[in-house]
Amino acid sequence: MNKSRKSRKRFKYLSVVKKLMIWVGKTAFLIGISFLIIFISVEFLIPTQPRSVFSDATVEENQPQEILPPSPSIPHWLTSSEEPSYSKAGQPLTPEERQYISHILGEINPPTSPLEFEQMPLFILHDTSGEIDIETINEKKRQAIGPYGDGIAAYIPREGEAIITRPGFFNRDRPTATAYEKALDITSEKNRDQQVHQIWKLINNHSKQIPLKEAINDINLDQSILFQRAKVWLETPSEKRFNQLKKRLNLDGAKTAGLWTVRHICQSVLSDDQSALILAKSSKDIKPLKNSCQKVIPVLSTSHQRVRSSVHIELIQKRGSECYTTNAQVKHYNSLVSNSLKIPNNKIVPLQTLTRPAYTVSQYQNLTLLYLRSALEAGYFPKITTHFWVDRGEVGLIGDHCDPRGLDLNYFYQMISETLGDSWGTIYGIEPNYGLDAGQGHNVWWSDEIMGTFPPF
Repeated sequence: MNKSRKSRKRFKYLSVVKKLMIWVGKTAFLIGISFLIIFISVEFLIPTQPRSVFSDATVEENQPQEILPPSPSIPHWLTSSEEPSYSKAGQPLTPEERQYISHILGEINPPTSPLEFEQMPLFILHDTSGEIDIETINEKKRQAIGPYGDGIAAYIPREGEAIITRPGFFNRDRPTATAYEKALDITSEKNRDQQVHQIWKLINNHSKQIPLKEAINDINLDQSILFQRAKVWLETPSEKRFNQLKKRLNLDGAKTAGLWTVRHICQSVLSDDQSALILAKSSKDIKPLKNSCQKVIPVLSTSHQRVRSSVHIELIQKRGSECYTTNAQVKHYNSLVSNSLKIPNNKIVPLQTLTRPAYTVSQYQNLTLLYLRSALEAGYFPKITTHFWVDRGEVGLIGDHCDPRGLDLNYFYQMISETLGDSWGTIYGIEPNYGLDAGQGHNVWWSDEIMGTFPPF
């Protein structure tokens, strides 16, 4: 009996001890889990400054250390801008950044001083709205000299390396690539061309070729051929007639060269009375010549400045349903065009599916390298923007482009910042605002129906 009582007491004692040990174990486990959750939360909620890539730079033994040039001063167009503190758009490259970017790009003799700009340099993104094969891109590269060809600096295929068509990124001697570069927010293309044609009529024939020679002085081109093409455009009474002539004549570069010629004419006429006397057909033509030049020189000069400070990159993208976002819009468009131009099936076409991203990782990687190249050439971080956004103009809508459609600008910025070791959240251009209406502040075109998902955030 006594043994039985002792056994029961011992059993109760052991049960209490066991329960106590289990409780202590559970409590310790929960405390450990709590500390782990708190630690992870802090890590995610308060991101730490990543270690700069520049801190890893080493100098090989027996090699002299490169003497880095001083950083450029802050330009006037940056001090007057409204860039947020976490944006590097327009900022001058530090000597360390210049050295590191040169290393990434394999540039042996990188530029040591920044270019001079009259406004913030831009890195403008486009999409081709149609598949383009490598052979076609290479043909564009062969054509892209001075006023010939298009104004695009590089094309990025879905896979493989980018093809640079105009090696000098910030090059004034190229055609315009957007309505923004044409400065159509200052005056319409029709009004500009009317004044340009009027000026050409007031110039004596003996002096007409001189301004063109001055305009293309730094380009190795046959001046006589280019002058004849420019002359055709300048002396053709209407754009409709000129477009008809282009169907049977090679007039590539004609309009660009014509505009360059008239810009040089007006610069001379408005700066020097003697030049006006030499260029005008007669003394009575000097006043109307000056009046026309005063009307057109603002748009021609602004266009020249914008071309000089802009780089254009085309991402290869299928046509899809262009900028249309509903089946009704597609049907209406198809009712107005020939069969060869119709969008198939009268329906919107997705740009992105589960098996096909709108843009590939390879395209984003190439885009990053091209951006770094443009920054190295400029001496500043150009402001990244979209064709869709610049088409809004300074004072109103001047174009109807929507490219690059469905670009993940957040991901592009992240790729640049990771490459350079910049802080999390650093941007290098416009702050992404995805949508369809530039008038409402949307600067990256995005349709949930076309993209099959909500925009990045």
